[in-house]
Amino acid sequence: MTKPKSTRIDKASFGFLWDRLISITDEAYGTLIRSSFSPIVREALDATCQLFDSRGRSIAQAWAGPPSFIGTLPTTLSEILKVIPKEDIRPGDVLATNNPWIGTGQVNDISVILPIFGKNNRGIIAYAGAVSHLPDIGGQLWSATSTDVFEEGLQLPPVKLARRGTIDPLLKEIIRANVRLPAQTIADILSDISSVQTMERLLRSVLKEYRIADLEYISDQIIETSADTVKKDLSQMPHGKCKSEVMVEGTDIDHKISCQVTVNEKSLEVDFAGTSRKSNFGINSPLIYTRAYTIYAAKCVVSPYVPNNQGTMDLFKVSAPEDCILNPLPPAACGARHIMGWHAPIAVWRAMSQIVPEKVVADPGLAASCTIKGSDSKGRTFVAITVIGVGGMGARAHYDGLDTTGIPTVTSLISAEVMESTTPLLVEELKLISDSGGPGKYRGGLGAAYTIRNISGKPAKVAFIANKFRFAPEGLEGGHAGMRRKSFVNGKEVDSMGMYTMPENGTIRMENAGSGGFYDPRLRETDKLEEDLRNGFVSLKAAREIYGYGV
Repeated sequence: MTKPKSTRIDKASFGFLWDRLISITDEAYGTLIRSSFSPIVREALDATCQLFDSRGRSIAQAWAGPPSFIGTLPTTLSEILKVIPKEDIRPGDVLATNNPWIGTGQVNDISVILPIFGKNNRGIIAYAGAVSHLPDIGGQLWSATSTDVFEEGLQLPPVKLARRGTIDPLLKEIIRANVRLPAQTIADILSDISSVQTMERLLRSVLKEYRIADLEYISDQIIETSADTVKKDLSQMPHGKCKSEVMVEGTDIDHKISCQVTVNEKSLEVDFAGTSRKSNFGINSPLIYTRAYTIYAAKCVVSPYVPNNQGTMDLFKVSAPEDCILNPLPPAACGARHIMGWHAPIAVWRAMSQIVPEKVVADPGLAASCTIKGSDSKGRTFVAITVIGVGGMGARAHYDGLDTTGIPTVTSLISAEVMESTTPLLVEELKLISDSGGPGKYRGGLGAAYTIRNISGKPAKVAFIANKFRFAPEGLEGGHAGMRRKSFVNGKEVDSMGMYTMPENGTIRMENAGSGGFYDPRLRETDKLEEDLRNGFVSLKAAREIYGYGV
Protein backbone atom coordinates (compact mmCIF):
# COMPACT_ATOMS: atom_id res chain seq x y z
CA MET A 1 0.00 0.00 0.00
CA THR A 2 1.43 3.40 -0.99
CA LYS A 3 2.11 5.80 1.87
CA PRO A 4 0.20 9.10 1.80
CA LYS A 5 2.29 11.85 0.22
CA SER A 6 2.00 13.90 3.41
CA THR A 7 4.18 11.39 5.25
CA ARG A 8 7.04 11.23 2.72
CA ILE A 9 10.27 13.18 3.05
CA ASP A 10 13.31 13.36 0.79
CA LYS A 11 16.51 11.50 1.59
CA ALA A 12 18.38 14.66 2.53
CA SER A 13 15.80 15.46 5.20
CA PHE A 14 15.72 11.93 6.59
CA GLY A 15 18.91 12.19 8.64
CA PHE A 16 17.99 15.61 9.98
CA LEU A 17 14.54 14.47 11.05
CA TRP A 18 15.95 11.34 12.71
CA ASP A 19 18.29 13.55 14.73
CA ARG A 20 15.40 15.84 15.59
CA LEU A 21 13.40 12.92 17.00
CA ILE A 22 16.37 11.90 19.14
CA SER A 23 16.75 15.49 20.33
CA ILE A 24 13.08 15.47 21.40
CA THR A 25 13.79 12.56 23.74
CA ASP A 26 16.96 14.28 24.96
CA GLU A 27 15.08 17.44 25.89
CA ALA A 28 12.34 15.45 27.60
CA TYR A 29 15.00 13.54 29.51
CA GLY A 30 16.49 16.84 30.65
CA THR A 31 13.06 17.92 31.84
CA LEU A 32 12.70 14.70 33.83
CA ILE A 33 16.13 14.98 35.46
CA ARG A 34 15.82 18.67 36.33
CA SER A 35 12.35 18.36 37.81
CA SER A 36 12.93 15.18 39.82
CA PHE A 37 12.92 15.41 43.61
CA SER A 38 14.96 12.30 44.43
CA PRO A 39 18.77 11.97 44.12
CA ILE A 40 18.53 8.53 42.48
CA VAL A 41 17.03 10.29 39.43
CA ARG A 42 18.38 13.83 39.73
CA GLU A 43 21.97 12.79 40.44
CA ALA A 44 22.33 9.13 39.44
CA LEU A 45 20.26 9.67 36.24
CA ASP A 46 18.29 6.47 36.83
CA ALA A 47 15.67 7.30 34.19
CA THR A 48 15.12 7.48 30.45
CA CYS A 49 12.74 8.74 27.74
CA GLN A 50 11.70 7.09 24.49
CA LEU A 51 9.54 7.89 21.48
CA PHE A 52 7.37 5.31 19.66
CA ASP A 53 5.36 5.35 16.44
CA SER A 54 1.64 4.59 16.21
CA ARG A 55 2.35 0.85 16.15
CA GLY A 56 4.32 1.05 19.38
CA ARG A 57 7.72 0.58 17.72
CA SER A 58 10.64 2.32 19.40
CA ILE A 59 12.18 4.93 17.06
CA ALA A 60 14.23 7.25 19.30
CA GLN A 61 15.68 7.30 22.81
CA ALA A 62 17.42 9.83 25.01
CA TRP A 63 21.22 9.95 25.12
CA ALA A 64 21.26 8.49 28.64
CA GLY A 65 19.42 5.90 30.65
CA PRO A 66 20.20 2.38 31.83
CA PRO A 67 19.93 -0.45 29.29
CA SER A 68 17.17 -1.95 31.42
CA PHE A 69 14.78 0.96 30.85
CA ILE A 70 15.72 1.35 27.19
CA GLY A 71 15.25 -2.35 26.51
CA THR A 72 12.09 -2.92 28.55
CA LEU A 73 9.92 0.07 27.63
CA PRO A 74 8.91 -1.16 24.12
CA THR A 75 7.59 -4.40 25.66
CA THR A 76 5.94 -2.47 28.47
CA LEU A 77 4.01 -0.37 25.96
CA SER A 78 2.92 -3.47 24.07
CA GLU A 79 1.74 -5.18 27.27
CA ILE A 80 -0.13 -2.10 28.51
CA LEU A 81 -2.05 -1.89 25.22
CA LYS A 82 -3.19 -5.50 25.70
CA VAL A 83 -4.97 -4.38 28.88
CA ILE A 84 -5.96 -0.84 27.84
CA PRO A 85 -6.69 -1.04 24.10
CA LYS A 86 -6.41 1.96 21.79
CA GLU A 87 -10.18 2.19 21.51
CA ASP A 88 -10.41 3.02 25.24
CA ILE A 89 -7.75 5.74 25.19
CA ARG A 90 -8.70 9.41 25.03
CA PRO A 91 -6.56 12.54 24.50
CA GLY A 92 -4.84 13.46 27.77
CA ASP A 93 -4.87 9.92 29.17
CA VAL A 94 -1.57 8.83 30.76
CA LEU A 95 -0.89 5.11 31.14
CA ALA A 96 1.43 3.56 33.72
CA THR A 97 2.59 0.36 35.42
CA ASN A 98 5.32 -0.89 37.72
CA ASN A 99 4.49 -4.58 37.32
CA PRO A 100 7.93 -6.29 37.32
CA TRP A 101 7.07 -8.81 34.57
CA ILE A 102 5.90 -6.23 32.05
CA GLY A 103 7.80 -3.22 33.41
CA THR A 104 11.45 -3.02 34.38
CA GLY A 105 11.75 -6.15 36.49
CA GLN A 106 11.11 -4.53 39.89
CA VAL A 107 8.36 -2.50 41.57
CA ASN A 108 10.65 0.47 42.38
CA ASP A 109 10.53 1.73 38.78
CA ILE A 110 7.47 3.25 37.15
CA SER A 111 6.87 3.26 33.39
CA VAL A 112 4.71 6.14 32.11
CA ILE A 113 3.19 6.33 28.60
CA LEU A 114 1.44 9.26 26.93
CA PRO A 115 -0.48 8.45 23.71
CA ILE A 116 -0.11 11.34 21.24
CA PHE A 117 -3.09 12.07 19.03
CA GLY A 118 -3.03 13.54 15.54
CA LYS A 119 -4.59 16.73 14.28
CA ASN A 120 -8.09 17.28 15.62
CA ASN A 121 -7.52 14.22 17.86
CA ARG A 122 -8.00 11.85 14.94
CA GLY A 123 -6.23 8.72 16.11
CA ILE A 124 -2.97 8.00 17.90
CA ILE A 125 0.10 8.91 15.84
CA ALA A 126 2.81 8.22 18.45
CA TYR A 127 3.55 7.35 22.07
CA ALA A 128 5.90 9.12 24.47
CA GLY A 129 7.40 6.98 27.25
CA ALA A 130 9.42 7.65 30.39
CA VAL A 131 10.79 5.44 33.16
CA SER A 132 12.28 6.45 36.49
CA HIS A 133 13.31 4.84 39.76
CA LEU A 134 11.00 6.04 42.52
CA PRO A 135 12.47 7.03 45.91
CA ASP A 136 10.14 4.57 47.65
CA ILE A 137 7.27 2.27 46.73
CA GLY A 138 6.49 0.80 50.15
CA GLY A 139 7.07 -2.76 51.27
CA GLN A 140 10.20 -3.63 53.18
CA LEU A 141 13.35 -1.62 52.55
CA TRP A 142 14.71 -2.03 48.99
CA SER A 143 16.97 -5.05 49.40
CA ALA A 144 17.81 -8.58 48.28
CA THR A 145 16.19 -10.21 51.31
CA SER A 146 12.49 -10.29 50.38
CA THR A 147 10.95 -13.71 49.74
CA ASP A 148 8.14 -12.72 47.36
CA VAL A 149 7.13 -9.68 45.32
CA PHE A 150 4.40 -8.73 47.82
CA GLU A 151 7.07 -7.83 50.38
CA GLU A 152 8.68 -5.43 47.91
CA GLY A 153 5.98 -2.79 47.70
CA LEU A 154 2.90 -1.52 45.91
CA GLN A 155 2.18 -3.06 42.50
CA LEU A 156 0.35 -1.08 39.85
CA PRO A 157 -1.13 -3.11 36.99
CA PRO A 158 -1.58 -1.20 33.72
CA VAL A 159 -3.66 1.81 34.81
CA LYS A 160 -4.74 5.23 33.61
CA LEU A 161 -2.64 7.45 35.83
CA ALA A 162 -4.41 10.45 34.32
CA ARG A 163 -7.72 10.68 32.47
CA ARG A 164 -8.23 13.43 29.91
CA GLY A 165 -5.38 15.43 31.42
CA THR A 166 -6.35 15.06 35.11
CA ILE A 167 -4.50 12.86 37.59
CA ASP A 168 -6.73 10.10 38.95
CA PRO A 169 -7.32 11.29 42.56
CA LEU A 170 -8.05 7.83 43.95
CA LEU A 171 -4.92 6.33 42.40
CA LYS A 172 -2.88 9.23 43.74
CA GLU A 173 -4.16 8.62 47.27
CA ILE A 174 -3.51 4.87 47.00
CA ILE A 175 0.12 5.61 46.13
CA ARG A 176 0.45 8.19 48.93
CA ALA A 177 -0.95 5.74 51.46
CA ASN A 178 1.57 3.02 50.57
CA VAL A 179 4.92 4.83 50.51
CA ARG A 180 7.23 6.30 53.13
CA LEU A 181 8.04 9.42 51.12
CA PRO A 182 4.70 10.42 49.57
CA ALA A 183 5.71 13.97 48.60
CA GLN A 184 8.87 12.85 46.79
CA THR A 185 7.21 9.86 45.16
CA ILE A 186 4.21 11.79 43.81
CA ALA A 187 6.49 14.63 42.68
CA ASP A 188 8.72 12.22 40.77
CA ILE A 189 5.71 10.65 39.04
CA LEU A 190 4.63 14.15 38.02
CA SER A 191 8.15 14.65 36.63
CA ASP A 192 7.63 11.58 34.45
CA ILE A 193 4.35 13.02 33.19
CA SER A 194 6.00 16.37 32.52
CA SER A 195 8.69 14.69 30.42
CA VAL A 196 6.23 12.82 28.17
CA GLN A 197 4.20 16.00 27.75
CA THR A 198 7.41 17.71 26.64
CA MET A 199 7.86 15.05 23.98
CA GLU A 200 4.30 15.58 22.78
CA ARG A 201 4.77 19.35 22.48
CA LEU A 202 8.08 19.07 20.64
CA LEU A 203 6.88 16.33 18.31
CA ARG A 204 3.89 18.41 17.24
CA SER A 205 6.24 21.28 16.49
CA VAL A 206 8.52 19.09 14.34
CA LEU A 207 5.62 17.57 12.41
CA LYS A 208 4.29 21.04 11.69
CA GLU A 209 7.72 22.26 10.58
CA TYR A 210 8.17 19.32 8.16
CA ARG A 211 4.54 19.48 7.07
CA ILE A 212 3.89 15.80 7.73
CA ALA A 213 0.88 14.31 9.47
CA ASP A 214 2.43 11.26 11.12
CA LEU A 215 5.60 9.26 11.72
CA GLU A 216 4.84 6.18 9.64
CA TYR A 217 7.23 6.83 6.76
CA ILE A 218 10.13 8.11 8.90
CA SER A 219 9.72 5.29 11.45
CA ASP A 220 9.81 2.68 8.68
CA GLN A 221 13.00 4.24 7.34
CA ILE A 222 14.65 4.44 10.77
CA ILE A 223 13.88 0.83 11.59
CA GLU A 224 14.86 -0.52 8.16
CA THR A 225 18.10 1.49 8.03
CA SER A 226 19.09 0.39 11.54
CA ALA A 227 18.27 -3.26 10.90
CA ASP A 228 20.20 -3.29 7.62
CA THR A 229 23.27 -1.82 9.35
CA VAL A 230 23.18 -4.42 12.13
CA LYS A 231 22.73 -7.23 9.59
CA LYS A 232 25.76 -5.95 7.69
CA ASP A 233 27.80 -5.97 10.91
CA LEU A 234 26.60 -9.48 11.74
CA SER A 235 27.60 -10.70 8.29
CA GLN A 236 31.17 -9.55 8.93
CA MET A 237 31.51 -11.39 12.24
CA PRO A 238 32.63 -15.00 12.72
CA HIS A 239 29.52 -17.22 12.67
CA GLY A 240 28.75 -20.16 14.89
CA LYS A 241 28.19 -20.96 18.57
CA CYS A 242 30.12 -20.02 21.70
CA LYS A 243 29.39 -20.79 25.34
CA SER A 244 30.17 -19.61 28.86
CA GLU A 245 29.27 -20.23 32.49
CA VAL A 246 29.20 -17.61 35.22
CA MET A 247 28.82 -18.25 38.96
CA VAL A 248 26.93 -15.64 40.98
CA GLU A 249 26.55 -15.30 44.75
CA GLY A 250 23.09 -15.91 46.18
CA THR A 251 21.63 -15.11 49.56
CA ASP A 252 21.37 -18.77 50.55
CA ILE A 253 23.06 -20.73 47.74
CA ASP A 254 25.15 -19.72 44.76
CA HIS A 255 23.76 -19.81 41.23
CA LYS A 256 25.03 -20.68 37.76
CA ILE A 257 24.27 -18.79 34.57
CA SER A 258 24.79 -20.89 31.44
CA CYS A 259 24.95 -19.01 28.16
CA GLN A 260 25.12 -20.01 24.50
CA VAL A 261 25.49 -17.35 21.83
CA THR A 262 24.71 -18.21 18.20
CA VAL A 263 25.77 -15.75 15.51
CA ASN A 264 24.55 -15.87 11.91
CA GLU A 265 24.10 -13.38 9.10
CA LYS A 266 20.60 -12.31 10.09
CA SER A 267 20.48 -12.47 13.88
CA LEU A 268 22.28 -13.13 17.14
CA GLU A 269 20.61 -15.55 19.54
CA VAL A 270 21.36 -15.98 23.24
CA ASP A 271 20.05 -19.04 25.09
CA PHE A 272 20.38 -19.36 28.86
CA ALA A 273 19.40 -23.05 29.00
CA GLY A 274 21.06 -24.76 31.97
CA THR A 275 20.82 -21.70 34.23
CA SER A 276 19.96 -22.32 37.90
CA ARG A 277 16.38 -22.37 39.15
CA LYS A 278 14.92 -19.22 40.66
CA SER A 279 16.08 -18.04 44.07
CA ASN A 280 14.01 -17.98 47.24
CA PHE A 281 15.05 -14.34 47.67
CA GLY A 282 14.84 -11.04 45.80
CA ILE A 283 17.66 -11.51 43.30
CA ASN A 284 15.57 -13.06 40.50
CA SER A 285 15.67 -11.30 37.13
CA PRO A 286 12.38 -11.33 35.17
CA LEU A 287 12.89 -12.17 31.51
CA ILE A 288 11.98 -8.65 30.37
CA TYR A 289 14.98 -7.32 32.35
CA THR A 290 17.27 -10.20 31.37
CA ARG A 291 16.42 -9.62 27.72
CA ALA A 292 17.13 -5.89 27.91
CA TYR A 293 20.63 -6.34 29.34
CA THR A 294 21.42 -9.26 27.05
CA ILE A 295 20.54 -7.25 23.96
CA TYR A 296 22.61 -4.35 25.28
CA ALA A 297 25.65 -6.59 25.74
CA ALA A 298 25.34 -8.15 22.29
CA LYS A 299 24.74 -4.83 20.55
CA CYS A 300 27.85 -3.36 22.23
CA VAL A 301 29.85 -6.06 20.44
CA VAL A 302 28.04 -6.07 17.09
CA SER A 303 26.88 -2.50 16.35
CA PRO A 304 27.68 -0.11 19.19
CA TYR A 305 27.26 3.07 17.13
CA VAL A 306 23.80 2.43 15.69
CA PRO A 307 21.09 4.34 17.62
CA ASN A 308 18.84 2.03 19.61
CA ASN A 309 15.39 1.40 18.19
CA GLN A 310 13.08 -1.46 17.23
CA GLY A 311 15.18 -2.23 14.17
CA THR A 312 18.25 -3.02 16.27
CA MET A 313 16.49 -4.78 19.14
CA ASP A 314 14.47 -7.22 17.04
CA LEU A 315 17.61 -8.81 15.54
CA PHE A 316 18.74 -10.07 18.96
CA LYS A 317 16.84 -13.10 20.29
CA VAL A 318 16.91 -14.06 23.98
CA SER A 319 15.50 -17.15 25.69
CA ALA A 320 15.74 -18.61 29.19
CA PRO A 321 14.06 -21.64 30.81
CA GLU A 322 10.78 -20.87 32.54
CA ASP A 323 11.18 -20.24 36.28
CA CYS A 324 14.98 -20.14 36.18
CA ILE A 325 16.73 -17.26 37.94
CA LEU A 326 16.76 -15.25 34.69
CA ASN A 327 13.08 -15.94 33.96
CA PRO A 328 11.19 -16.37 37.26
CA LEU A 329 7.41 -16.59 37.39
CA PRO A 330 5.26 -14.44 39.71
CA PRO A 331 5.23 -13.97 42.63
CA ALA A 332 9.01 -14.43 42.81
CA ALA A 333 10.87 -11.69 44.65
CA CYS A 334 12.88 -9.54 42.24
CA GLY A 335 13.64 -6.22 43.97
CA ALA A 336 17.38 -6.74 43.50
CA ARG A 337 17.01 -8.29 40.06
CA HIS A 338 20.21 -6.61 38.88
CA ILE A 339 22.24 -8.98 41.08
CA MET A 340 21.54 -11.64 38.46
CA GLY A 341 20.50 -9.53 35.48
CA TRP A 342 23.82 -7.69 35.29
CA HIS A 343 25.54 -11.05 34.91
CA ALA A 344 23.75 -11.73 31.63
CA PRO A 345 26.11 -9.27 29.84
CA ILE A 346 29.09 -10.82 31.60
CA ALA A 347 28.04 -14.25 30.32
CA VAL A 348 27.56 -12.87 26.79
CA TRP A 349 30.95 -11.12 26.77
CA ARG A 350 32.76 -14.17 28.13
CA ALA A 351 31.19 -16.34 25.44
CA MET A 352 31.89 -13.88 22.62
CA SER A 353 35.49 -13.45 23.77
CA GLN A 354 36.03 -16.84 22.13
CA ILE A 355 35.28 -15.44 18.67
CA VAL A 356 35.86 -11.66 18.89
CA PRO A 357 38.09 -11.03 21.94
CA GLU A 358 39.04 -7.59 20.61
CA LYS A 359 35.41 -6.43 20.96
CA VAL A 360 34.58 -7.41 24.56
CA VAL A 361 35.55 -6.31 28.05
CA ALA A 362 36.81 -8.40 30.96
CA ASP A 363 34.48 -8.88 33.94
CA PRO A 364 33.42 -5.60 35.59
CA GLY A 365 33.30 -5.16 39.38
CA LEU A 366 29.69 -3.96 38.97
CA ALA A 367 27.84 -1.21 40.77
CA ALA A 368 26.59 -1.85 44.29
CA SER A 369 24.30 0.04 46.61
CA CYS A 370 23.47 0.23 50.26
CA THR A 371 19.99 1.48 51.15
CA ILE A 372 19.71 3.28 54.48
CA LYS A 373 16.36 4.15 56.12
CA GLY A 374 15.92 6.13 59.30
CA SER A 375 14.69 9.43 60.66
CA ASP A 376 16.45 12.71 61.32
CA SER A 377 16.53 14.84 64.49
CA LYS A 378 13.08 16.24 63.66
CA GLY A 379 11.55 12.80 63.15
CA ARG A 380 11.37 13.08 59.37
CA THR A 381 11.85 9.82 57.47
CA PHE A 382 14.76 9.57 55.05
CA VAL A 383 15.70 6.85 52.58
CA ALA A 384 19.18 7.06 51.06
CA ILE A 385 20.64 4.98 48.23
CA THR A 386 24.40 5.22 48.71
CA VAL A 387 25.72 4.84 45.18
CA ILE A 388 28.72 7.14 45.72
CA GLY A 389 31.41 4.70 44.56
CA VAL A 390 31.22 1.45 42.58
CA GLY A 391 33.34 -1.29 41.06
CA GLY A 392 35.72 -0.91 38.15
CA MET A 393 35.04 -1.46 34.45
CA GLY A 394 36.81 -4.43 32.91
CA ALA A 395 39.93 -3.97 30.82
CA ARG A 396 39.62 -4.06 27.03
CA ALA A 397 41.83 -5.55 24.33
CA HIS A 398 43.64 -2.23 23.83
CA TYR A 399 42.84 -0.12 26.89
CA ASP A 400 42.79 -0.20 30.68
CA GLY A 401 39.41 -0.48 32.37
CA LEU A 402 37.84 2.68 33.76
CA ASP A 403 37.99 3.19 37.52
CA THR A 404 34.79 3.12 39.65
CA THR A 405 32.55 2.84 36.57
CA GLY A 406 29.54 0.61 37.06
CA ILE A 407 29.13 -0.99 33.62
CA PRO A 408 26.80 -2.61 32.43
CA THR A 409 24.53 -0.01 34.01
CA VAL A 410 25.21 3.51 32.79
CA THR A 411 23.73 5.41 35.71
CA SER A 412 25.92 8.01 37.41
CA LEU A 413 27.13 8.24 40.99
CA ILE A 414 25.53 10.31 43.74
CA SER A 415 28.00 12.84 45.11
CA ALA A 416 29.00 12.89 48.76
CA GLU A 417 27.86 16.51 48.94
CA VAL A 418 24.34 15.68 47.78
CA MET A 419 24.05 12.77 50.21
CA GLU A 420 25.19 14.89 53.12
CA SER A 421 22.86 17.77 52.21
CA THR A 422 19.76 15.58 51.86
CA THR A 423 20.23 13.04 54.69
CA PRO A 424 21.70 12.93 58.23
CA LEU A 425 24.68 10.91 56.94
CA LEU A 426 28.35 11.91 56.84
CA VAL A 427 30.74 10.63 54.19
CA GLU A 428 34.02 10.15 56.02
CA GLU A 429 36.02 8.58 53.20
CA LEU A 430 35.80 8.01 49.46
CA LYS A 431 38.87 6.71 47.62
CA LEU A 432 40.16 4.34 44.95
CA ILE A 433 41.52 1.03 46.24
CA SER A 434 45.12 0.23 45.32
CA ASP A 435 45.64 -3.16 43.62
CA SER A 436 41.88 -3.71 43.23
CA GLY A 437 42.03 -3.70 39.41
CA GLY A 438 42.92 -7.07 37.89
CA PRO A 439 46.55 -7.15 36.67
CA GLY A 440 47.08 -7.40 32.95
CA LYS A 441 48.84 -5.86 29.99
CA TYR A 442 45.75 -3.69 30.22
CA ARG A 443 44.79 -3.27 33.86
CA GLY A 444 41.26 -3.65 35.17
CA GLY A 445 39.55 -0.56 36.56
CA LEU A 446 39.88 0.13 40.28
CA GLY A 447 36.99 -0.13 42.71
CA ALA A 448 36.19 2.65 45.17
CA ALA A 449 35.87 2.39 48.96
CA TYR A 450 33.67 4.63 51.07
CA THR A 451 32.77 5.00 54.74
CA ILE A 452 29.51 6.63 55.85
CA ARG A 453 28.62 7.60 59.43
CA ASN A 454 25.09 7.80 60.84
CA ILE A 455 24.77 11.21 62.52
CA SER A 456 20.97 11.18 62.74
CA GLY A 457 21.08 10.55 66.49
CA LYS A 458 19.03 7.35 66.06
CA PRO A 459 19.65 3.83 64.77
CA ALA A 460 18.95 3.26 61.06
CA LYS A 461 18.17 0.20 58.98
CA VAL A 462 20.73 -0.80 56.34
CA ALA A 463 20.33 -3.14 53.36
CA PHE A 464 23.36 -4.04 51.22
CA ILE A 465 22.58 -4.91 47.58
CA ALA A 466 25.84 -6.15 46.13
CA ASN A 467 27.71 -9.15 44.79
CA LYS A 468 31.23 -10.10 43.63
CA PHE A 469 32.12 -10.85 47.27
CA ARG A 470 32.77 -14.56 46.65
CA PHE A 471 33.33 -14.75 42.90
CA ALA A 472 35.96 -12.27 41.78
CA PRO A 473 35.63 -10.46 38.42
CA GLU A 474 37.62 -12.60 36.00
CA GLY A 475 40.19 -11.43 33.47
CA LEU A 476 40.48 -12.42 29.82
CA GLU A 477 43.25 -13.78 27.61
CA GLY A 478 45.68 -14.24 30.53
CA GLY A 479 44.55 -11.18 32.51
CA HIS A 480 44.07 -11.66 36.25
CA ALA A 481 40.93 -11.31 38.33
CA GLY A 482 40.06 -8.10 40.17
CA MET A 483 39.61 -7.73 43.92
CA ARG A 484 36.45 -9.05 45.56
CA ARG A 485 33.90 -6.74 47.24
CA LYS A 486 33.64 -6.38 51.04
CA SER A 487 30.95 -4.75 53.19
CA PHE A 488 31.15 -3.68 56.84
CA VAL A 489 28.89 -2.42 59.62
CA ASN A 490 30.75 -0.73 62.49
CA GLY A 491 34.01 -2.28 61.30
CA LYS A 492 32.67 -5.85 61.22
CA GLU A 493 32.49 -7.57 57.83
CA VAL A 494 28.95 -8.60 56.89
CA ASP A 495 27.11 -10.29 54.04
CA SER A 496 26.91 -7.98 51.03
CA MET A 497 23.26 -8.94 50.49
CA GLY A 498 22.11 -8.72 54.10
CA MET A 499 20.00 -6.30 56.14
CA TYR A 500 21.38 -4.83 59.37
CA THR A 501 20.98 -2.12 62.01
CA MET A 502 23.33 0.84 61.74
CA PRO A 503 23.65 2.14 65.33
CA GLU A 504 23.59 5.77 66.32
CA ASN A 505 26.97 7.25 65.30
CA GLY A 506 27.81 3.92 63.69
CA THR A 507 29.36 3.41 60.26
CA ILE A 508 28.94 1.36 57.14
CA ARG A 509 31.78 0.76 54.72
CA MET A 510 31.90 -0.78 51.29
CA GLU A 511 35.09 -1.77 49.49
CA ASN A 512 33.92 -2.21 45.92
CA ALA A 513 35.28 -4.88 43.61
CA GLY A 514 37.89 -4.11 41.00
CA SER A 515 37.61 -5.61 37.53
CA GLY A 516 39.36 -8.16 35.36
CA GLY A 517 42.56 -7.46 33.45
CA PHE A 518 43.31 -8.25 29.80
CA TYR A 519 46.37 -10.26 28.64
CA ASP A 520 49.37 -11.36 30.71
CA PRO A 521 50.38 -8.62 33.22
CA ARG A 522 54.08 -9.16 32.41
CA LEU A 523 53.36 -7.63 29.00
CA ARG A 524 52.38 -4.29 30.55
CA GLU A 525 54.49 -1.38 29.30
CA THR A 526 56.97 -0.14 31.89
CA ASP A 527 55.96 3.51 31.60
CA LYS A 528 52.31 2.64 32.25
CA LEU A 529 53.25 0.54 35.27
CA GLU A 530 55.43 3.31 36.66
CA GLU A 531 52.54 5.74 36.23
CA ASP A 532 50.35 3.31 38.20
CA LEU A 533 52.98 3.26 40.94
CA ARG A 534 53.14 7.07 41.10
CA ASN A 535 49.35 7.29 41.31
CA GLY A 536 49.08 4.56 43.93
CA PHE A 537 46.93 2.38 41.66
CA VAL A 538 49.39 -0.52 41.94
CA SER A 539 51.59 -1.26 44.97
CA LEU A 540 55.33 -1.83 44.61
CA LYS A 541 54.85 -5.35 45.98
CA ALA A 542 52.27 -6.20 43.30
CA ALA A 543 54.39 -4.55 40.61
CA ARG A 544 57.32 -6.80 41.47
CA GLU A 545 55.49 -10.04 42.19
CA ILE A 546 52.77 -9.93 39.51
CA TYR A 547 54.01 -7.58 36.80
CA GLY A 548 57.68 -8.55 37.09
CA TYR A 549 58.75 -4.92 37.63
CA GLY A 550 62.47 -4.59 38.21
CA VAL A 551 63.10 -8.29 37.62
